[in-house]
Amino acid sequence: MEFSDNVQIVAGVLREAGKVTESDLPSTISITTANNQKLLFDYYLTPEMVKVNGRKVVAYYEEVVSNTIIKIKVSK
Repeated sequence: MEFSDNVQIVAGVLREAGKVTESDLPSTISITTANNQKLLFDYYLTPEMVKVNGRKVVAYYEEVVSNTIIKIKVSK
């Protein structure tokens, strides 16, 4: 499988993946590396991911900028 040059790889223990995502918002999971670096990801959890919660995994990810509206004011 080929990835773009922006893809990063992290190996570590998957945590916070105890149950399948049942809402329209993703769950927040973490992967903790061998040197205790903890990375957080928002992801929709599947039964397959729940089965490997607490085990070592390898994740491929891209950092993407996200803009969040904090207030909207109606103009006159």
